Amino acid sequence: MGCVLRLEQFLAGRIQPPIVSDGAEENGGGAGGVAEQRTILFVEDDETTAYAVSRILEVAGYEVVLAPDFREALAALESSRPIDLMLTDVRLATGTPHGFALGRMARVRRPEIRIVYITGAAEIPE
Repeated sequence: MGCVLRLEQFLAGRIQPPIVSDGAEENGGGAGGVAEQRTILFVEDDETTAYAVSRILEVAGYEVVLAPDFREALAALESSRPIDLMLTDVRLATGTPHGFALGRMARVRRPEIRIVYITGAAEIPE
């Protein structure tokens, strides 16, 4: 299951970045007391938004894999790279699958993946 995050609220700081945790931080981190870095696959076709949100996530301590379109997102999902969460725009480039369809494709490749949908659009596709 995913949730929709309104981009303008996220960027304004009214909504915190998505937190992916296995509880290691609560127990003093992983081996040696250092928390394991989490990886977020961020799918966004707007360069300015992609840069801004990626920087926010990196400052929050996440490793970010940026995919400007659904093809690169699927390639990342098909790789052996660990991905803890997919953060995807709902409205991707015209003529390509929207974020919800991408989420369904992601679940075929990685059934356990957590997905957060974001949008700056007033209308959300069904």
